[in-house]
Amino acid sequence: MIEKVTPAFVLAKAPVVKFIVLKDNEISCKYYEEARPTWQKYAPDLQLSSVQGARVEDLSDWHKRYNLPFGSKAPVFRYTKWREFTPSEIACWYAHYHQWVGIYNRGEAAVICEHDCMAVRPINWRVHFRPWDIVCFTQQKKVRLDGTSYWRKVPCGGYYMSPHAAQRALEIIPDYIILNVDDIIHRICTNVGEYSFLAQHPTDCIHGTTVDHGTDDDSRYDL
Repeated sequence: MIEKVTPAFVLAKAPVVKFIVLKDNEISCKYYEEARPTWQKYAPDLQLSSVQGARVEDLSDWHKRYNLPFGSKAPVFRYTKWREFTPSEIACWYAHYHQWVGIYNRGEAAVICEHDCMAVRPINWRVHFRPWDIVCFTQQKKVRLDGTSYWRKVPCGGYYMSPHAAQRALEIIPDYIILNVDDIIHRICTNVGEYSFLAQHPTDCIHGTTVDHGTDDDSRYDL
């Protein structure tokens, strides 16, 4: 069992909640408009904001700015194979990476949410966030082909991050990135953070999706 550590950052005020939204994308905006009221209900003392996500059309600019070392993507499930990252997977990486840089440079903690992060339980930042440097709080209900269901953690769906955790994230970027950005958040949260269930990633993408995961269709996962 991994021993949790005392946070290196003391959260003295309520963190701002930052939704990553593709503001010129109808699907992204629809999810955000549905998610925002759930946070107003369950976290009324937290300030909500939206930040522009990384667009596929702007990837050349993001590469010039941060030049992350993308390799081929490793198999995610037992039936998938090595492949190239899709442009939208790379854009997702840059969107989160950009937020980590901001948290570290400003020295201020923040809550980072993807556009469809729906709060489902009351959120008290002093109780749920302050004791930790990072908290991953989003899960998604998945249904197997045999009809049984389970809850799966979605590390990047929504998480609280301190400047100390952001520094760790920036320091452990591998020489060759072979997994989605969730991998970095999962590794830090497992070692120095906490997993909880305060928000839900939609089970059915009723409005469609903004990220193409190629052949990594997880509908057959863990049969």
